[in-house]
Amino acid sequence: MAELNPPTITSPGEQGMVLHVESVVLPVPGSPGGDISVRCVDGTTYVLPIELHTWAEQLVVTNMELFEAGEPFLLPGHIDFGVLNGGVYAEMIF
Repeated sequence: MAELNPPTITSPGEQGMVLHVESVVLPVPGSPGGDISVRCVDGTTYVLPIELHTWAEQLVVTNMELFEAGEPFLLPGHIDFGVLNGGVYAEMIF
């Protein structure tokens, strides 16, 4: 697994690293490690930086809520990853 290393962008209108993400992989509670990662449609897996862990957990919760409501999932989908003004971000592209 590779570490996600998104590019730094200079303005909010720019795109960083766009990945076609199939799923978010959370660690099994109580297991060693604890990496949170994204698995891309092409099979590539990237470990997320800690700054994106809350985002990833919320995305999983949202997908579960959509499932329970009978709505389509957000994933697979395209996600833009980058660094803007010193902060790492992840944004769904619709």
